[in-house]
Amino acid sequence: MIDEYKFIPKGKIYQYRSIDTCKKILNNGTLFFENPRNFNDPFDCNISILKFSRSQIAENEFKKAFADVKVATREQKRKLYRDIWNDDKKYSEFWHRVIERKINASGVTCFSKRYDNTLMWSYYGDKHKGVCLEFDAELDIKKILIDYTPGMFINVDYTKKEQIEYNFDRKEGVIHLFSNKSKDWEHEEEVRLTVIGRKDRYLRFNPSFITGIIFGCRMEESEIDEIKFLAESKNYRLKYSKGIKDKYELKFKDI
Repeated sequence: MIDEYKFIPKGKIYQYRSIDTCKKILNNGTLFFENPRNFNDPFDCNISILKFSRSQIAENEFKKAFADVKVATREQKRKLYRDIWNDDKKYSEFWHRVIERKINASGVTCFSKRYDNTLMWSYYGDKHKGVCLEFDAELDIKKILIDYTPGMFINVDYTKKEQIEYNFDRKEGVIHLFSNKSKDWEHEEEVRLTVIGRKDRYLRFNPSFITGIIFGCRMEESEIDEIKFLAESKNYRLKYSKGIKDKYELKFKDI
């Protein structure tokens, strides 16, 4: 899906950032993975799009999740197991708590398929005084994050979908959970790099993951030179371009 827009180089994804955040990324070699519960969209990772029916497969998953429940005695645990399994409301509430814990122990860093969205430059690129960082989404996913088992790229879907059974295919359920957003956000054309079950918020990335920097049309030349010097001192191999105002649209030229 990344190369479906003709005006985007194949395999490239982008992050709009302020000057200060750009410097931190380059200097520390880390990306910030936010807890989805802190996102602007209150419907992000909406557990109600999952359903938790009962079946042999579902019971096997229920047993695995229930194993972590702490109670005083084995008899109390067996009783609690039966109570939850046999009560629709308790069963649903149990799974909501399990998924909520997974969400709270997960992190997401967000990209866009576009580098030329004027609204995105205004919202996230410090009103065109910041930058848009270019990344190579075709890099082997196992090589993107240095200290962590591979994350997962997820293309955000802005179409309404039916509920999905979580316990029949948990990977599909996770993708469904992390990828669905309202059409109100469709202009962002978002791609997410998601790590599940990790509370660390700053994760180191392979320097070859970042391939370029696009400077905002309002950025001062002295600031451009400062960021280029920092990137080169850290041995990044990047290409540079800058936004130019042309009537009512942005154009970009290499610098």
